[in-house]
Amino acid sequence: MPKPLPARLFALATALLLGACGPEDPEPASASEGQARQPLMFNGHDYLFIRSARSWWDAKAICESLGYGLVTVNDASEASWLRGFEGPHSWWLGYNDTQTEGVWRWSHGSSSYVQWQSGEPNNVGNEDCVHDNWSGRSGWNDYPCDLGQYFICEALP
Repeated sequence: MPKPLPARLFALATALLLGACGPEDPEPASASEGQARQPLMFNGHDYLFIRSARSWWDAKAICESLGYGLVTVNDASEASWLRGFEGPHSWWLGYNDTQTEGVWRWSHGSSSYVQWQSGEPNNVGNEDCVHDNWSGRSGWNDYPCDLGQYFICEALP
C-alpha cells in the first residue's frame, strides 16, 4: 500500500536536499547533480536513488528517516530494472553481514535472491556491506561499510 500523501511529500522534499534522482533525469549532468525529480516505481514499490556518497550506515539512517529502507532486491527483473538507473556509479544495497561475518541478511525485508560477482563475497579489508555496479560490472561486491557510495532507498511496506 502506498504511503499517505503527506509522508510521500515529506520524503520527496527531504530527498531533494540529499540529491535523489527520478525517471526524468536518471543520469543528471554535473550542473544538475543532486537534484531530485520524483520517486521511481517498479512492481508496486517506490524507490529513491540518492546521489550523495555516504557510508552504508548513514545511507541506512537517511532512508529510514524518509520512511524507506536500503533496497532489498527480490529477483533478477528488479535487479535489472535498478541497474538501468545506476549509470556508471556504485550504489549501496541493504544486504550486509554486519552482525555475523559470513551470514548475509537484508537490513529491511527478506529475499533469497543474490547476484554476486565472480569471486565475491571475499571480505578483503573487512567488507561487510554490499554495493551493486562495482567497477561498472553487473553483480554485487562486498565493500567496507564506512566508505561513501550513492544509495537506493525502497519504500517500506
